[in-house]
Amino acid sequence: MDGILNILKPPGMTSFDVVSFLRRLTGERKIGHAGTLDPMAAGVLPVCTGRATKAVEFLMEKDKLYRAEVTLGITTDTQDTTGTVLTEKKPELSDPEIIEAVTSFRGKYVQIPPMYSAVRVNGKKLYELARQGIETERQAREVEIYSARVISISRKDRIRVLFDIHCSKGTYIRTLCADIGGALGCGGCMSFLLRLKAGPFHISESVTLEELSLRKDEGTLEDIIIGTDTVFSGLDSFMLDEASGKKFMNGMQIPFSKIREYKDGCMETGIDKVTNTYKDTFTDAHTNTDTDTDTDTDTDADAGIARTKDKDKDKDKDKDKDKEYGSLVRVYGNDGRFIALGLIIRKENGNYLKVRKFF
Repeated sequence: MDGILNILKPPGMTSFDVVSFLRRLTGERKIGHAGTLDPMAAGVLPVCTGRATKAVEFLMEKDKLYRAEVTLGITTDTQDTTGTVLTEKKPELSDPEIIEAVTSFRGKYVQIPPMYSAVRVNGKKLYELARQGIETERQAREVEIYSARVISISRKDRIRVLFDIHCSKGTYIRTLCADIGGALGCGGCMSFLLRLKAGPFHISESVTLEELSLRKDEGTLEDIIIGTDTVFSGLDSFMLDEASGKKFMNGMQIPFSKIREYKDGCMETGIDKVTNTYKDTFTDAHTNTDTDTDTDTDTDADAGIARTKDKDKDKDKDKDKDKEYGSLVRVYGNDGRFIALGLIIRKENGNYLKVRKFF
């Protein structure tokens, strides 16, 4: 079973518990999740199976969308309500003050990972040290908050703030809640967390563990398995003919003239699509007339391609004068099956497609 399941993780289970459940349900041993959710949290947990486990590293890089609640006036050793209370206050704060504190974290900011986390220090996970009563220095890391929006503020017993956060990979929402409380001078801890979106996977399309069990009994589990190429849906895609596909699968680099079809419905095929899309990067790929030896380096933001021109060709002899461009593409076989991520390169004798990772 190769593909991705968009799981709705329930609260009370660890992410590994979900993986263990799926292994028992499907009999597939090669299963991995793409982004840990705390036990108290619920929401989208992409789980990769079979060959799709190779996509985990790419899924981990995707942005996330959360709905979270911070309870103000309480700090704990875990930065959420499951931990031991360290301090307790009853702050008097206005709605504008709270909203300003939450939205002030938009943009890039530096977080220190919590002690109760899976981050490794000297080979040991922080939560293992924390359970032994050991606190160690953690390296701060930069994360980015793309948007922050307060949904509601409750004042029944404590001040509880519900808000949505769109953030980069590696953002600890528990730590963000603690930092919001710190900015308000009263402390705070996370009291609720729901992951709404992870990369291309949205909670509206997620499936429960109960539904998975039912589908297994009905024999319809395969119907909800998502193709691995969904992870790379924003990339251009190309199809190779049978002969080129076999060579590509054996690790050979394929000249653009052998790329038979642009898969996503473009009217142009093969090399025409490449030269039109990357016209600022490639000159005439058919005739290989590029003789530019400029020393400039610049970036085409629209195409997402860093293009580097040859500064000193003699220096690159040992590297076969390959020039790689940061743009990845999806590669499909003659049967329409997604087979690999490809990378565009330039060689002395023309422009080629090489494998980045097989699937």
